[in-house]
Amino acid sequence: SRLQAQEVAAHKRTHENDSRLSALESEAGAFRDAVREKERLLAHAQAQRSAVEGHLKDVLRRLEEAKEFAIELEVQLKREKVANDELAVANGLLKADVAALTQQAATLSSREVDLEKETTSMEEKSLALHGTISQLQEENTQMQAMVNSLNCGKMDLQSQHAQLMKQHQAKLKQMGAMRKDLYEVQGLVHRLISCNKGIAGTIWTRKGVLLKEDSSGVKKEWFVMGGPEAGASPNDPLLIALRTEVLRLEELRRDEEGLTILRP
Repeated sequence: SRLQAQEVAAHKRTHENDSRLSALESEAGAFRDAVREKERLLAHAQAQRSAVEGHLKDVLRRLEEAKEFAIELEVQLKREKVANDELAVANGLLKADVAALTQQAATLSSREVDLEKETTSMEEKSLALHGTISQLQEENTQMQAMVNSLNCGKMDLQSQHAQLMKQHQAKLKQMGAMRKDLYEVQGLVHRLISCNKGIAGTIWTRKGVLLKEDSSGVKKEWFVMGGPEAGASPNDPLLIALRTEVLRLEELRRDEEGLTILRP
């Protein structure tokens, strides 16, 4: 289940990276469109600047002509004073137009500088986005390799599980034979209990397992019918065989309990 969770997390992260990659590519396209729009605005501003400069040259030319005309009018000042006043007013208006056009040209120049700065910033952001896209593509490749590795590990674990199940089935067959031996030993135990009734009295007072302390003060299990209070000799061959068989069956029981976790 942990491998399945890792596999699901890896697939989820791959899907998230794909989504982020698509979003970043869309954002990069938007940035490219914005850069193209800025370039178009810059070209338009340059065209306007050229038009303003042409108009300014025309106005300057007209100003020069007005100055020449004013010189000629000064000669005729006495005769055409009214006309000269009108020309002076026109000259003032032309100067105001020149000042306004000069201010507009300065504003356009400042705007052109700002557009160039924005274009440079957009290009830097586009390069950063390309780097991020490349990094996400590398992470996506690594995630795909991790998913493939997890799939291989899953197949290995399934193969090991199948082998362990075969071993478990063989062990169960062995346990069947051992249970048969256990029944035979239980019959032997019943016969020993019957013998013990005649030797040590009633079996009900000694039935079960007692805890006795040895010389070091550690409590251990003593079989009543084999303990000192039962009157049996510790070197009795029948008692030794019984204890050996009980230990063997206890070990087999532990093995069987350990294998139960492998059962489907």
